[in-house]
Amino acid sequence: MPGRVESPRATYRGFIAPVLQDISGASDLTGLQAQQKRGLLEPSVVRIVAHVDMDAFYAAVEERYHPELRGRPVVVGADPKGGRGRGVVTAANYAARKYGIRSALPISRAWRLAESARRKGEPEVVFVRGDRSLYREVSGRIMAIIARGADAFEEASIDEAYVDLSSLGGMQEAETHARRLKDEILAQEGLTCSIGIGPNKLVAKIASDFRKPDGQFLRIPEAIPARSLGRSGSLDEAAHCRSTIAFRRTSRKFVHPCRPLLTVFNRASERPLATNKETST
Repeated sequence: MPGRVESPRATYRGFIAPVLQDISGASDLTGLQAQQKRGLLEPSVVRIVAHVDMDAFYAAVEERYHPELRGRPVVVGADPKGGRGRGVVTAANYAARKYGIRSALPISRAWRLAESARRKGEPEVVFVRGDRSLYREVSGRIMAIIARGADAFEEASIDEAYVDLSSLGGMQEAETHARRLKDEILAQEGLTCSIGIGPNKLVAKIASDFRKPDGQFLRIPEAIPARSLGRSGSLDEAAHCRSTIAFRRTSRKFVHPCRPLLTVFNRASERPLATNKETST
């Protein structure tokens, strides 16, 4: 009788955590050089990349400029029209997320979740249409703050950006720089952000998600959710990673190509940031 074949998902969870830990565990030049000697990484220029992600940006801006919304569940998006509205949720603050409301959720579904929470005695959700011009204005000022003092800057979207901090010389210096960024954004705009730091964009983006909101994370823990890899980075990067870790059936066993996956991370580390927006200092 043939042996039991382990499921692809279980196998994936078994190997992805140590792979990411190996990559992100090197916090300085010495650590990366040690990995290179073990053959885990090809020799390359060591980089330090930070991913800055604003916390529930649209909803946070609404709370910042409309004090009556502070402390209340806020959903930005289409008009729910009493549960008959069309469209989706653009953003939800963390109070609204406790009700299960998330970005891209149909607005009619969000309204039903809000009503269900209200009937249970929870605070009522406030639905707002949003102000894109205001969001762009605030984003422009924030991006200017983020870009200052960085080796390279790349705006990923209206509420997130990558900065190359390699010239600072080490992760500790990068972490100090990240704290200053957070403090300056809070002082000037009254908004919080989360920052992840790693050897490349993909690892930095995953790291920024671990201590939201208003968090800072330097390394990836061993118990990283498998779903984080597929949802992080650009679509091309995610697709590349999924194809690289695709399982192949060989002699009734699933084989995972760890070394090609490491190569993906190494290539991502070598890819320069693409400055796609002019910012004023």
